Amino acid sequence: MTTLRTLLFLSPLTLLAGCGGNICKAGDTDCSCASAGVCEWECDGGGCDFDSSGQGTATFACPEGGCSLDVSAQGATTMTCEGGDCDVDVSGQGDVTLTCAGGGCTMDCGGQGTCTITECTDCVCTPSLTGVCG
Repeated sequence: MTTLRTLLFLSPLTLLAGCGGNICKAGDTDCSCASAGVCEWECDGGGCDFDSSGQGTATFACPEGGCSLDVSAQGATTMTCEGGDCDVDVSGQGDVTLTCAGGGCTMDCGGQGTCTITECTDCVCTPSLTGVCG
C-alpha cells in the first residue's frame, strides 16, 4: 500500500517537473516541451520537429542538423544545432538562443523576447512584430 501511495504522490510531481531527457526521431509528432519545469529533447538521426510551449526551461539538441523548432513558450528556450540547417520560428514571450555550429540556420523572431544565434557566420535572424534579434 505504501508503494501505491508513493506512486500517487509522485505522479503529479513528475508532470510538474517537466519531461526530462527525451529522444526524438524524424517523423515523431510529440517532441514538445509544454511543462513549467525543465524539459530536454535530443534528436536521434537529424530532421526532428520540436515544439516549445511551456513556461519552464526547454533545451533541444540536434547533433546531425536539419531540425525545426516552433517556440510559443513563455520560458527560456535553447537549441543546439551542430549539424546545421535548422529552422526556428518564434512567437512566444521568452528568450530563444540557437547555437548553430554547422551553419545555415534561420530564425524568425516574432515573439516578445530576444532571439540570439551563436557560433554561426551565415545564419539569418529576422525580427518581426515585437521580436528582437540580439
